[in-house]
Amino acid sequence: MSSAVFEIPAVAIAAFFYLVLDTYPVVKSFKATLHTGSFYLFWLVLTTLNLIAYGVLKISAADKIDKLVGPGLAPLTLVLLATIGTIGVIQSLTIKLADFKFIDIGKVIEGFRVIVLADISKISADQERLLAMAIASKLSGKLDLHLLRTEYAAVMRFAGRTDLKIAEELNQLEKDVAAGDFEFKRAIAERIAQVDIRRAQQLLRGL
Repeated sequence: MSSAVFEIPAVAIAAFFYLVLDTYPVVKSFKATLHTGSFYLFWLVLTTLNLIAYGVLKISAADKIDKLVGPGLAPLTLVLLATIGTIGVIQSLTIKLADFKFIDIGKVIEGFRVIVLADISKISADQERLLAMAIASKLSGKLDLHLLRTEYAAVMRFAGRTDLKIAEELNQLEKDVAAGDFEFKRAIAERIAQVDIRRAQQLLRGL
């Protein structure tokens, strides 16, 4: 019983950290990852496969591993080897029925991974958009119109816009705002936050 208390959480944690490290280079957002439902479903699937690999490894090689690394490190070594084995095996695992390729587990897992990455990316984009809107709201209340126009020009020049293009954009933005129920200052602030959110945050801090 005490062994199982360690084994299941340890295997689940190992699978969790693998997935986080696997997805982060693509989405670059831990926050979005942890707010994505499909990520946890993927974690459950990988944990299940990891537990199976752990069980097989424990039955077949526990004594050898125990002698090799000692009883203190054996459980952790089993977890690490099971995780590595799971990652490698699912890439090429195929379920066959009467010599017919029934399910290509590797393709199923990779397809699931693509869906998870897309979900995380969408949530990350939504979070960034909401953050930009919140910063823009505060920024439009802090800076006057002249300063906002000046900062807009600076940000857009850094992004590669010419002065003529910047002037055209501001004029068009002012016309668009006049046609709707929106504040010109807020519109400029939102553009700044969308293009360079770090600069918008610096302006809020008075830098």
